[in-house]
Amino acid sequence: MIKLMSNIDPQIGKDVIESLTLGMYEDCRFIYREYVQNAADAVDKAVKLSILDKGSEEIHIKIDVENRCITIFDNATGIPQDNVISILRNIAHSTKKRGEDKGFRGIGRLGGLGYCSKLIFETSYFGENKKSIMIWDAELLKYIINDRDNNEEAVGVLNRVNRTTFETENLDGHLFCVIFGDV
Repeated sequence: MIKLMSNIDPQIGKDVIESLTLGMYEDCRFIYREYVQNAADAVDKAVKLSILDKGSEEIHIKIDVENRCITIFDNATGIPQDNVISILRNIAHSTKKRGEDKGFRGIGRLGGLGYCSKLIFETSYFGENKKSIMIWDAELLKYIINDRDNNEEAVGVLNRVNRTTFETENLDGHLFCVIFGDV
């Protein structure tokens, strides 16, 4: 007779996060391409929803050598404040459609953590006067992953290494910005 132990929940160890950050891309240039593709998807969506007029789309990439910072900005839809945490903190949850959207679908977004000290997402949604800021502490994440005495589960690690704040602003626009701090 086989005895099933249904009261034991599966665990996901912290090492899976290493695969999704440092191990996801062997070349950091692929990560930047993914973020730019996500921006292209977002501006396409904004035009389709008539939030942007064709020709007014913007995607900017800024490399600040002095401050060791790379920023990728778009003026598309942004993410609604109520959805920021569920979209940016969850892994492998995505509204993107295979074959239609160009960028990654919820997994690769964390790939940037392998190549900077802080990964910052800033967004404001069309029609909202709040800017959401999510900061991922990549240095702390790397420390936790490399600490072989720490057997923490992945969800606990993810909760520890990011924080989200909301700022009220007088925004007429909408944006999504990825900032790689201390690259």
